[in-house]
Amino acid sequence: MIRVRGIGRALCAVGCTVFLVPVLASCTRHILHSPYIKKSLADKDYSAALERLENINNSSSALLYLYEKGLILHYQGTLEESNRAFHAAEDLYFDLYTKSLSREVASLLTNENIIKY
Repeated sequence: MIRVRGIGRALCAVGCTVFLVPVLASCTRHILHSPYIKKSLADKDYSAALERLENINNSSSALLYLYEKGLILHYQGTLEESNRAFHAAEDLYFDLYTKSLSREVASLLTNENIIKY
């Protein structure tokens, strides 16, 4: 078991805080609106669910946004738009996956500082 004392404990706490705050902040908007989206879906008020979803759309959660938009449009019965959203999500997923793999390979060949944390 590793024991951290004094300055090491303080640095560990600061490090964890610096890491967790941006991660949690990026999810906050979605978490706050999620119950309202679910209620709108349960009430079959799909336009309200889409409106809520549009309010929380941001670049850090684009993949989640596209998946949820596709689902809501599917429930709404607009299948062509739903398919477009799912295809856009699939394209974004593969783009993000490819970028991650290329960064990993580059880090193996050059330097670990290339990887985004």
